[in-house]
Amino acid sequence: MRAAKAELLRQGREMIQEASAGDVFDLGFFTFPEIGSAVELLYLDAAQLPPPEVVIGQTAPAV
Repeated sequence: MRAAKAELLRQGREMIQEASAGDVFDLGFFTFPEIGSAVELLYLDAAQLPPPEVVIGQTAPAV
């Protein structure tokens, strides 16, 4: 992730927002004027996150 951010900055891309939380996640938004949009780079280590409260597609328990 750090190498990708460094390469985009080397290419002259503008980083408009970034955040990180140690080894859990790292993200950055870069402008891409040629497509008129920002592109998000995201690294997320799901092994370090708690289990989700709800799993999409999971059937509800019978009452």
